[in-house]
Amino acid sequence: MGYKKRIIDGLLDINMQAFGATWIKGPKGCGKTTSAAQKAKTVVEFQDEEYRDNLLMIGETSPQKLL
Repeated sequence: MGYKKRIIDGLLDINMQAFGATWIKGPKGCGKTTSAAQKAKTVVEFQDEEYRDNLLMIGETSPQKLL
């Protein structure tokens, strides 16, 4: 199943073009991560316990590597 366009997609485009970043807030399971991933060039997910500690360490010591 492919991505279903959401109302927020247009607003994400506007905010990303204007500011280069945006904050997505909403209830669990409403598609925040999926919508954001559609707009992102890269995605770093901290949910994966196997990589989380390393990603947090990189974020603390060299945050530019995660940007």
